[in-house]
Amino acid sequence: MDRLALAKKIGLRLAIIVMMLAACEFAFRYGVWDKLAKPGSHAGTVVMIKKAVESLGSDKVDFLTIGDSIVGSGLDHQEIAGTAKKYGFTHVHVGTGGMHWMSTDFMIRWVKEQSPRLQNAVIATNVNNFRFAGNGEYELAIAAPLARRWNSKWMLNSVEFNKENIRTYGVYSALFQYRADIRDLIESPVQRVRDIRWTRQYALNDKIIFDPFAISRNICRVSLASVQACADTKSPNPDDINVITQCRNDAPRAAKQAEQKLDYRTWVDPTSWPHLNKLKPLRQQQLRDLPLKRPIMVVLMPVPKLTRESIQPIGIHEWTLSVLNPLVEEGVIELHDYTKLFDVGDSSNGTNGGIDCTAFHDLYHLNSVGQAKLTAKLLPILEDHLYRRAAAGTKPFK
Repeated sequence: MDRLALAKKIGLRLAIIVMMLAACEFAFRYGVWDKLAKPGSHAGTVVMIKKAVESLGSDKVDFLTIGDSIVGSGLDHQEIAGTAKKYGFTHVHVGTGGMHWMSTDFMIRWVKEQSPRLQNAVIATNVNNFRFAGNGEYELAIAAPLARRWNSKWMLNSVEFNKENIRTYGVYSALFQYRADIRDLIESPVQRVRDIRWTRQYALNDKIIFDPFAISRNICRVSLASVQACADTKSPNPDDINVITQCRNDAPRAAKQAEQKLDYRTWVDPTSWPHLNKLKPLRQQQLRDLPLKRPIMVVLMPVPKLTRESIQPIGIHEWTLSVLNPLVEEGVIELHDYTKLFDVGDSSNGTNGGIDCTAFHDLYHLNSVGQAKLTAKLLPILEDHLYRRAAAGTKPFK
């Protein structure tokens, strides 16, 4: 065989391989993996949410609530949905643990494609989500089942590509993004089938978009005077182990924060926090670009005083408001700030670290008591600003 014939043969094989890879890439972007995604994984949970929305039928969603696990346990989504239904509207919860701004954007756009009648969103977030543009490369797994067009340029705003970190290659390729899940399936195919069958039979499935997820335990038996005091708490009660472990994990970060005195109140000086000065216009533009009617409802979820003052940078609340308030003035968003809702004074007044400890089940998440209190505050606003006005045919949105 001469060299020319050999080159043609090799070239043909390479072309076939490239075409196969391109076909697989296209198939993975457009949902071929949805039925095989690992249940309980980030992608698997998003697939379940997608199926739940699709089960309602086409063009059935009027309003949605979206956010991370803090939102999942922080609001009674069933009660919100029930109130919306009284006015003839469907309000669903499409958030999931670990969700940040990139996946929030993809999810809202995906729901809008499924339901063009979607009017508005309740974007429930917290001050910690205004520290960085993204929340780590794991968020690609949340966005992947939603990212049909695979907007790499947009993904790069949240996940910086690093050629040394293969997990960041997902910004360019669905095949790279799903590689670990594919490998897991190949290694344990029987277990994957069992997990999928169990999930279909026993998991929340269609109910996930209305689930009033709540945890009853609280953090009152744990000392909240400081993160270290919490970490040093000795408690025989198994309900306390979770928050004590969390404090032990957060103690080094709290010590570093105290030593470095991270203070976001100096953001007005561009040289102090250059990443914040880049983040501010990005976050504002992300909200402006959402395909929703105006004003979009943004809710800042409660954060325990101990978390804000000992683990997060000083002035993070003020910094967050500096990002959002200009959007309020523009009419882009309507802001409801519950960051300090469960602040109750200080320890000298007999409270536990200045925190309403009955409202939380750890240093970040509300329990059933906190959920009920926050929902009671927010629900009348949703009823008046969203459902009642929409039902009356007025035009509260631009």
